[in-house]
Amino acid sequence: MSLLDDLQQFTGTVDYHRHPMYRFLMYTDGVRHFFRHAGGGGYWLLDLIASEPKIRIQAKEFASIKLKVTGSKALLTVNDGNDGPNVYERHIEYTDCPEGEYLFYWIGEVCMLAREY
Repeated sequence: MSLLDDLQQFTGTVDYHRHPMYRFLMYTDGVRHFFRHAGGGGYWLLDLIASEPKIRIQAKEFASIKLKVTGSKALLTVNDGNDGPNVYERHIEYTDCPEGEYLFYWIGEVCMLAREY
């Protein structure tokens, strides 16, 4: 079963988990599953979104975070979720995250899978 298939089981959360360094950011069980199983671990993505001021500012309202992985490269984009312009875009030259498109929402203090919204 693929990581994308695994993530389909998450439609809500039982627990909220707090980022150990960026204490303002909590994340759901589904996001935790992604971070634990995205290749050798995807916690780098959590650190990246938590440390980027443009993403944090957008998240106060609503941030739609998309990670599109093709081969060993990825593109991370962040916008307001209404097909507006991207407030943040970053090309990632190497990742061992499985191929696919992963969509997260960050609202206020909580990052979640789009399915958990």
